[in-house]
Amino acid sequence: METIRHEIDFAGRKLFFETGKFAKRALTSVVCGYGETIVLAVLTVSREKSKANYMPLLVDYREKLYAGGKIKGSRWMKREGRQTDGEILLSRVIDRSIRPMIDKNLRNDVAINIIPLSVDKENETEFPAFLASAMATLLSGLPFSGPLSITYIGLKNNKFIVNPTLEEKKENDMLLTLSTYKDKVVMVEFEGKEIPEEKIQEAMKFSFEQNAILDKFQEEFKERVNFSHSLELFLEEPKVSDEEKPDFTSEFEKIYATNVLNERDRMLSVLQKSLPEESTISVEELYFEFCRRKILNEKKRIGGRSVMEVRPLEIEVGILPRVHGSGHFRRGETEALTTCTLGSPGDAQFFERSDDEGQQRFFHFYNFPSYSVGETAPKKFLSRREIGHGALAEKALKNMIPEKSVFPYTIQLVTEILTSNGSTSQAATCGSTLALMDAGVPIKNPVAGIAVGLIQDPKDENNFVVLTDIQGEEDHLGDMDFKVGGTENGVTAIQMDTKLKGVSMKVIEEAFVHAKNARLHILSEMKKVISAPNKNLSQYAPRIEIIKIDPEKIRLIIGKGGETIQKITTEANVQIDIEDDGTLFVTSENEEGWKKANAMIQDIVYTPKIGDEFEGVVARVEAYGAFVDGEKTGGLIHVSKLGNNGEFVKHAGDVVKVGQKLKVKVAEIDDQGRVKLEKA
Repeated sequence: METIRHEIDFAGRKLFFETGKFAKRALTSVVCGYGETIVLAVLTVSREKSKANYMPLLVDYREKLYAGGKIKGSRWMKREGRQTDGEILLSRVIDRSIRPMIDKNLRNDVAINIIPLSVDKENETEFPAFLASAMATLLSGLPFSGPLSITYIGLKNNKFIVNPTLEEKKENDMLLTLSTYKDKVVMVEFEGKEIPEEKIQEAMKFSFEQNAILDKFQEEFKERVNFSHSLELFLEEPKVSDEEKPDFTSEFEKIYATNVLNERDRMLSVLQKSLPEESTISVEELYFEFCRRKILNEKKRIGGRSVMEVRPLEIEVGILPRVHGSGHFRRGETEALTTCTLGSPGDAQFFERSDDEGQQRFFHFYNFPSYSVGETAPKKFLSRREIGHGALAEKALKNMIPEKSVFPYTIQLVTEILTSNGSTSQAATCGSTLALMDAGVPIKNPVAGIAVGLIQDPKDENNFVVLTDIQGEEDHLGDMDFKVGGTENGVTAIQMDTKLKGVSMKVIEEAFVHAKNARLHILSEMKKVISAPNKNLSQYAPRIEIIKIDPEKIRLIIGKGGETIQKITTEANVQIDIEDDGTLFVTSENEEGWKKANAMIQDIVYTPKIGDEFEGVVARVEAYGAFVDGEKTGGLIHVSKLGNNGEFVKHAGDVVKVGQKLKVKVAEIDDQGRVKLEKA
């Protein structure tokens, strides 16, 4: 196949597709470049039918430091290893957009592998990685609805920015990631500084305009490629016809009215066992079809809730005595326990990417053990889902964390999902807020989150029901998961995906209303338990004090080979983190350690001032005077200043001796910084 290339100008930068050059044994491979950032996406499809009972898609993005001209910083392991959280999160963004656009009955294994080839450190890899993946899928001949487009919309000074650069992202008030199919929303990621819902919807509509340009660009490229393949595609047909399905309406009505998930599961299991062993009928799937009809026709939910009703809440703080902060949040049968741990600045997480590197001082980890759903599976590895849910709660709280200059601690949150029945990520968001406030972290505003779902008539998209606070079954049988976190002032994070080929803005607008009402309700309940961050830290939390010194004296604190700073940290039992501007963060377990370290540091960086008094020891005697050394400074006391009551002294040695103690004060400091003393 010949190399085909097509390019346009998009948002002031060159955007191009290229195919036919790399990975020719794969089904399709597409290079997408934006500026000088270039990404390769390679799509392969199995020739055999998969054993999976769902559409098996794997999206795998792998960072390559060589793309940014870097060698891995580790001293011992230079080869890049397991996927980082950032790589997994980008893989999920692409997966969540492409998956609903492929026919769900496809049973060939599909893999999309993505690697950056060149990174210009201005344009991040996310945008070309997505477009290369979508384009490779569009060219593949798979039953895929496309083109599928994405843009990143920033906001600064109330103006939208298309695909903000790496530096612009750091200064933005928000970042909206929106993938679309025609006039439908397919996937949303959002991070913002308390942005009103109306502004986000405005940004979405602006993004549609940009994506229309990208849709046309993809269609033009596809026309030029004219690709075909001879792969056999396996499309699974429904195993049971409508005529063969048993009528369990009366039984389903009883199950539907039951409030306890475990009891509903038990009742469904009894029905399943009532069928012959060789039956291919899934009672659970029949029940889910029944639930969809019930919600659409009667606007009545499982257990009898209304469509906008939030399940009962239970909220506690400070329940674990030895941790620095704890929050226990239960919404219905979903239960999260979050702990907050405070550490020194040196405990920050280092990260290294092809386009950036640095430290992260706030992070949230989310754990989803099997017992939370009543199962016994052992914990073997951290799932992509756990990483994604942890990152979402972290994103929701990120912009509410105080600046380092105000609160210099490294902050770690860990959420344990104890019971799961829908929207655990948003329970983690609420639990995290509680833990932060209990720990005394002066967050700017409390954050709460909620998940909103959708049941849409497959034959009429205008016939739909939006559901507040979806539980597990509604998530499984529903068409959308719209998670929104925020404060009373606005939205801080969104994550949305769908099983449909996109949802209308009409659905999105109604979902925002549901999410806001629920968020404000939950925040009001949380404030009844804890209305503001605790004023005092836990007695078990470390204490951090800030000392400012002249940057020129940092070398004195460190000492030769780190000798001085090691002495301070060992003798005072503290940890010292130094920044280039002369800021010292001294972390100690108690006040005694801090005081000792502070005294040692002040002695080292002491700058003498006229009038300062100290007791010194005569170190050297000359005819014209004596040199006196003190703990902080030293200097010369002239022979004319050694006599009592102005008495003339011919030789300094006549009145003082080496080793003699003298109480002196600073009389003068000359232009060269030399100290002249006199008797005190």
